[in-house]
Amino acid sequence: MAYSKRKMRACLPAFIKAYSRKRQKNLDPNDRHYDPELEEKLKRMSAWELAELIYGDN
Repeated sequence: MAYSKRKMRACLPAFIKAYSRKRQKNLDPNDRHYDPELEEKLKRMSAWELAELIYGDN
């Protein structure tokens, strides 16, 4: 699935919440469901592009 900047901006909060959630010991070893394609795109973005995506065009 291709991600436009608008779609990435909409998906970013849920992605960050799922990506940063800590594992609960002995309960859920790998239950964080997020899109690996979105993760790869975010990792390849420059810091400037990521900041623009998070904070908007201001």
